[in-house]
Amino acid sequence: MASTLEATDVNALQEDLADLFVHTDKTFAITAAPAPAQPVGLVLAGQISEGSSGPRLRIEAPSLHPGTVAIAAAPGRPLVRVRINRGIGWVQDQKQMRSLFGTAAPSRSGDSWGGVLWERVGKKFAPFPVVVPLAGGGYGTPDDALLDLVWEELGFGLRSRMATYPNPMMSKRKARPRRTTRTWRPSQMPSTRAN
Repeated sequence: MASTLEATDVNALQEDLADLFVHTDKTFAITAAPAPAQPVGLVLAGQISEGSSGPRLRIEAPSLHPGTVAIAAAPGRPLVRVRINRGIGWVQDQKQMRSLFGTAAPSRSGDSWGGVLWERVGKKFAPFPVVVPLAGGGYGTPDDALLDLVWEELGFGLRSRMATYPNPMMSKRKARPRRTTRTWRPSQMPSTRAN
């Protein structure tokens, strides 16, 4: 099936296009690209995790090995000084956490999974992101992190998993994980034949 326009329809279309659009030929001079912006602050990001006494904030400032950074909820708000060692610093005091986040810090179960805090650099303030990681980290193997995700998705949460299967890294006595292997006999092998 094909359709064609008659000559009067084609002329009407060309007139509409001429009325709606103006043909222009413009040229613009090429300007040199501006230099990329230099980083202002030392803090790259913050991560919120659950600690034994409530939420805690991990500050990542890899270029600062021993030192201190001053952060705030917003420019002009009370400052919290964080000691950085080997690029990592922690805010664990709940009074300081309330100073930064108000009554509730972002959490996995809350409405917000992140936010912005401000680092004081001289007289200026530089923003940096704060997030709640999707997977808990900092201990064990990658298998432990995946297990945590599965348990949380099943509705059990990390605390019940820790009660059931305590992490050997958190106990005083280091327990070695037992590895079990199973040898399959040909009669036990799952069938791969198509029915």
